[in-house]
Amino acid sequence: MSTLILRILKVIGKNRFYNLYKRKIDDPERAILNFHAPPYNTKLDIAIINGKKREHVGSRGVRDLIEKYRPLLGLHGHIIESPATDKIKNTIVVNPGSLAYEGLLKYSIIVIERKLEGLLVKYKIKGAAILSG
Repeated sequence: MSTLILRILKVIGKNRFYNLYKRKIDDPERAILNFHAPPYNTKLDIAIINGKKREHVGSRGVRDLIEKYRPLLGLHGHIIESPATDKIKNTIVVNPGSLAYEGLLKYSIIVIERKLEGLLVKYKIKGAAILSG
């Protein structure tokens, strides 16, 4: 779990943190979350430990938040050797990774589709790609 989220949870408690998030966002399914830490147990959080072993090292707090509120999209980083897209329930999560040490920029392009369903506007991730150049 990220240090900032741990500090917030220690100070205000998990339920209060979720309630603050919920109050700030009217419709979480239209939200795009950007956390430096990737969610735990996804393709985005696999780190190489001691040069060999690959382990999930992401944030359980970020994953809990995504599972509970199901935002449209999660943008993440931190684990540079784990560029990937994945899905938690209906939420697409993306970590473009990094090859900066090789002088190469890695980035994501995400296409969001806006559809009118009756009187409601719905958003859907139409595609997500990780590119470099």
